[in-house]
Amino acid sequence: MRLLFVQQFWLAATILAVSLSLGFPIASRFGEAGVEGLVAAAFICLAPGCVVLLIPALMQQSRLVGLTAMVAGVLRMMAVLAGLVAVVVLRPDIPPMVFGGCLVVLYLVSLGVETWFIVRSLHVSAKTSDVTLSG
Repeated sequence: MRLLFVQQFWLAATILAVSLSLGFPIASRFGEAGVEGLVAAAFICLAPGCVVLLIPALMQQSRLVGLTAMVAGVLRMMAVLAGLVAVVVLRPDIPPMVFGGCLVVLYLVSLGVETWFIVRSLHVSAKTSDVTLSG
């Protein structure tokens, strides 16, 4: 479980770092509404990312780790799509191009981090199953 918290920390830290690097240009060009769009995009990508990392960690003992990773990816996409629709409907004052651009960038960053962690955990579980089968 400790590994899960470390992975979630690194996901949050990566999203925070990218958001901070995008923050000044967006704030200077689009003002407060642009920053609100950036923050909304960061939360929309972070929340499902933490859940996506949780699902394979819970199913690590199962032989269906690959399937759970795929299901987690579908859940991630549906959550981000729901967040996109919610922000566009509920906050029409946020510039849609800024919000959409931030959402795409942060989604790809979180997808990369999550995929790296999941593939690494699959590699570790494959090594342990090889040891179990041979021993």
